[in-house]
Amino acid sequence: APDPSGAPIPLIGRWKMLDNLRRTLFAPAAFLTLIAGWTLPFAAASIWTTFVLACIAIPALLQVLISAIPRRRGISNRSHARAVGTDLMLAASHIGLTVTLLAHQAWLMTDAIVRTLTRVYVTRRKLLEWVTAAQAKSGFDLSLRSSYRRMSAAVALAFAAVILVAFQSWEVWPIAAPFALVWALSPKIAYLISLPPA
Repeated sequence: APDPSGAPIPLIGRWKMLDNLRRTLFAPAAFLTLIAGWTLPFAAASIWTTFVLACIAIPALLQVLISAIPRRRGISNRSHARAVGTDLMLAASHIGLTVTLLAHQAWLMTDAIVRTLTRVYVTRRKLLEWVTAAQAKSGFDLSLRSSYRRMSAAVALAFAAVILVAFQSWEVWPIAAPFALVWALSPKIAYLISLPPA
């Protein structure tokens, strides 16, 4: 649709909208891909798990690859190695947190998609309902119990994954168990990383 002045939305604007839709669908799609992959034999399950991990890791590791080549002269090897090491640690922590919070993000994104489609196409109510970041932050109780209450869906999804794998095949258990464990512990991990530094 054109903007209020009648001009069409520029191509970059359309690309941004499509990219937002892609990012919204990534967590549910990655979660469902993992669950579906774990219902297959071990070889196929390991391929699908590796594929999802690669989709998470490659964007984070691109910055490390870019920074591995010095951009200017006169930088000592030690400081360059330290900078690359810092980038690598940041990328590893980003990958770890993305995997840890994947079940929670899948639930949040699915909930947002269902609510949006229901409000736009069914009820036509609460179309402009939103909460600012400041309001959301001020309304949070930053206790461990509150973290588990807010992220209870992630824990439920972790247990559902465990039950599904247990009924399908025990041979993929070594692949699925670490994911289920970090998803079940994700509220505690989210609580710990939210604490202010000492």
